[in-house]
Amino acid sequence: MNRNRNISELREQLAILSQSNRILGSITRFLPGAYHVVRLKDHARLCRLWHVYLSQNLSSTEIFAQSAGLFENSALQDAITGWQDANLNGREFRSIVCDGSAIDRLLELTVRHATEAELPEALLELARVYDQHVEDEIPRVSVRWTIGLFVTMTAVSGLIIIGLFAPLIDVINAMMES
Repeated sequence: MNRNRNISELREQLAILSQSNRILGSITRFLPGAYHVVRLKDHARLCRLWHVYLSQNLSSTEIFAQSAGLFENSALQDAITGWQDANLNGREFRSIVCDGSAIDRLLELTVRHATEAELPEALLELARVYDQHVEDEIPRVSVRWTIGLFVTMTAVSGLIIIGLFAPLIDVINAMMES
């Protein structure tokens, strides 16, 4: 009973975090490179959740039920919902996770090849790898965003300058003609 209460508390905290991430995600989703970062963070979160759930010896039914609804990536969210349905129809955890394309190939290979005893720690290590990928990707994304903002600011400034000086040039031309 205590285990279920701890898991429920963890899920509630993640749901609150997920709501704030969804708001930020909806804003940044359209920026270049942001989708990849969000996808990597979702995979890191999935690995950490599954590490906790598998360490607590939860059944795959409980793992999928607890994981549903916590991710920003709609493909991953839909896949988890599908996995939950497949699990209710009697399929095993590994076979369900390993035949979907919604997850990263690295996660699929980890789930497929790690032994049952090694899987929780392998997932935790994989979460660290995904976090490192995010840290490596953020400078690249910020360069893209900086270049995009620089071009946008230059275009806006140019239009303002043209808008300010066009009437002045018309006045000067009118004065020279008369």
